[in-house]
Amino acid sequence: ATAQSFITAHFPQATVQRVVKDYDDGSHTYKTILSDGTFIEFSSGGEWREVENHATGVPTAIIPDSILDYIETNYTNSFVVGIEFRKLYVVDLNSDLELIFSKNGEFMRVDM
Repeated sequence: ATAQSFITAHFPQATVQRVVKDYDDGSHTYKTILSDGTFIEFSSGGEWREVENHATGVPTAIIPDSILDYIETNYTNSFVVGIEFRKLYVVDLNSDLELIFSKNGEFMRVDM
């Protein structure tokens, strides 16, 4: 129900095309592909762990405000095409940069 609510709220025009149950990092995850090309990985509890869409980007509503502010200030011509959260946020930009943020959304470093 949590995953379905997330999809409905953030991808209202898309439909679920495929869901694969996977065993990852010692727990089950659900890898989901939507009709608009978005890939979402959900935890067994339905919380998103990773969201990717290289064509249209990731909905800004799921990105913490501090991360959005940092990107808007420092990478004005870029947008987020992927975000992953485990213990840190890993944010992929359309400019092929990978930004690492703390769990509180504080910028840590750039990975190329």
